[in-house]
Amino acid sequence: MAIKILIPGKPLSEIIYTASCRSCGCKFSFQREDTKVSGDPRDTTVAVVDCPQSGCGMEVYTSL
Repeated sequence: MAIKILIPGKPLSEIIYTASCRSCGCKFSFQREDTKVSGDPRDTTVAVVDCPQSGCGMEVYTSL
């Protein structure tokens, strides 16, 4: 049996993610290049992005 693509994916640089800041409630979108990405021993990619809301500056952690 051959492997078949059912739904083609996108390059990681083209994917747009969304997150919410728990501090100020800002909802925003970002791309992988906007994050500080770190690996997790449980095989999960964790992204850290600074909240873009003026005056907040909290780090938002999310999985990619």
